[in-house]
Amino acid sequence: MNSNPGSSEAKVLAGQSVDAKQETSFQKLQKRAFGGEDVAARPGAEDDGWWPKGPLLPGVHELIRDFVAGIESPEGLHIVFLLGGAGNGKSFAARSLGKELGLSTSASDELAHRIYKTTKNGVSIELLNDATIAPSADYQSRQPVALACDIQRWWDESAASPVAAFCCVNRGIVIDELRSLSEHGDGIEVLARAVLAWLASPGQDDLGQLGASREGAKLVLGDHYHELRFNLDGRAVRISAMSVDACSLMDIDGVQSRAGALFQQIVERCRDDAMVRPMECPIRANVQQWLPPNTILSWENILAHAEIASGRLHSYRDVWGLAALSILGPRFATLDGSRSLLEHVDRCLHKARNGSSLKEKLDALLELSHFRMHNALFRAPMPTGDDALPFYPPTTPAHLGLSLVDPSAWGAMDSQVVEAAMQSVALGGMPSESLLESGLLDNAWFGFDKCLEQAIVEYVGSNDCSDSVRRRLVSWFGGYLTRLVGVSTGHLGNRAVVKQWELCREKCAKGVGKLPLELEKAIRSLIFPQHDDAPQDSILVPAFAARVEPLQASREETSPRLAEIIPHNSINLQVRQQGSRLVLECTLTGHAEVIGQLVLDFSLMREALACRGHRAGQTESTAHVEPRIERCRASSLSAVPANQRRLVVISGGSPVELS
Repeated sequence: MNSNPGSSEAKVLAGQSVDAKQETSFQKLQKRAFGGEDVAARPGAEDDGWWPKGPLLPGVHELIRDFVAGIESPEGLHIVFLLGGAGNGKSFAARSLGKELGLSTSASDELAHRIYKTTKNGVSIELLNDATIAPSADYQSRQPVALACDIQRWWDESAASPVAAFCCVNRGIVIDELRSLSEHGDGIEVLARAVLAWLASPGQDDLGQLGASREGAKLVLGDHYHELRFNLDGRAVRISAMSVDACSLMDIDGVQSRAGALFQQIVERCRDDAMVRPMECPIRANVQQWLPPNTILSWENILAHAEIASGRLHSYRDVWGLAALSILGPRFATLDGSRSLLEHVDRCLHKARNGSSLKEKLDALLELSHFRMHNALFRAPMPTGDDALPFYPPTTPAHLGLSLVDPSAWGAMDSQVVEAAMQSVALGGMPSESLLESGLLDNAWFGFDKCLEQAIVEYVGSNDCSDSVRRRLVSWFGGYLTRLVGVSTGHLGNRAVVKQWELCREKCAKGVGKLPLELEKAIRSLIFPQHDDAPQDSILVPAFAARVEPLQASREETSPRLAEIIPHNSINLQVRQQGSRLVLECTLTGHAEVIGQLVLDFSLMREALACRGHRAGQTESTAHVEPRIERCRASSLSAVPANQRRLVVISGGSPVELS
């Protein structure tokens, strides 16, 4: 351990404050652990030079350039909407635009305003933050429909001079205002209502009520961008809308993902502060692990798997939080009087080195273990107390997906190798030795991990450790190593499920695609399970029942039951990508019409892979998935022609056809 009198640990133990400059990068990262400091754009409010900047989402840069160019050759009314949830970079993009247009705010004005205005080339320009509460003094009784009022005002003002507005809007605001228009919509004309309706459902044509004909879009930026162009009352109107939460930050942009590019910058900013930390510091180990450029791929792999497992795209706010989690560990609360994260870490490091017993030294290292990146990302429990009972750190929204790809919880590829390595503990050996020799811990094993392993092996081999505690500690450290190996090799939990989902996405990259053969068999077994006594490629369901639940073979049922045999070999399965989702579609042979749909998400994929033969399997998500499957089954079977169906009576478990 670093015993340099000038080290941060020495200063803490001497009762001195740690040098603020030494903590700068970590302190800054802690402040951004939940995303940006602002929830709305404040033009002129700039970050200092330390902060890295993530690449804008696809199409945002082009949209900003187009907006600026439009001011040089103005139209009557041009409105741009960035739509999406919090933390997706709307305010960052708007602030960049505001800087380019010369919009600014007073340094003493720390609150973001709803609207910022300027004039350029005879065009009235407004930047709107709909994340802020509309001032009641400006909108009075029409505060619930403030955005509709703004659209109406811009239309009215465009009669005198061109108007260009750039709006950051949470999609939920649009829905709320559409509901509120019935009560507070006096004076809101057709145009504003039509624009809100179009924002809610861009695929619908709402121009008919305006009496205007639609013109071709000027920009084509992908499925997440929509544009309306038309002439109304002699004025050119152009409405652009881009969903900033429809694209994954994990998609490769050049050589790495946008999230990976941002994280690599953050790691580089933390390098110097990390490398002056003691060798046994878990935070130093985290930064060391992420410094080689190829290890960023491992981090991207974890986040991409978690995104697929949760069905939820990471926002930039999530990425900042995950970056903090990957470097600093979870947010913590201590009872040792520490005033900062590093002070708490240094106190624990001192106990780990100078503790009066093996138990005290181990407890200090176990307390530090939850700051190690793989434990923090997968929310691993920490053994606590005399009985080494598990204590779980706080959860975050990102842990929903991360928990489903935890290598320790979901049987990763290398878990058996780690289990074999753990056998050496009984003989006082170090499990890491064989794992390092086999290359499973390349660039993943550092000073903290070595100290923790040494302390655990020494303590579980001593007479002070009871059998129950020994079993818990050995089991916990096995999980610790499994997670560390999983991060190093990229072999995470539920890997087969994620790979099948990714394969389906590749199949439909250019539109509609076919399912992989084995997966199609599994999903067909899930939707149309085979009855032992029914003909091949047919399903047996109760006749005239409210729900289409397949009958299973049973010889114990004594009372006769009316059922229906429906063939499903004419029902074809295909997969289509809709935004970030995959949708399973059912069609009849020779027909393009979709007769049944089912979101092909992680839960459904796991359910399908649990099928064996022609029988449906079962997972912990069965109760959640089955209602969706039943709706798809019902709508698909209802399209099978009546002349292909047969009524039967189930007697003694076997179907008897009615003559």
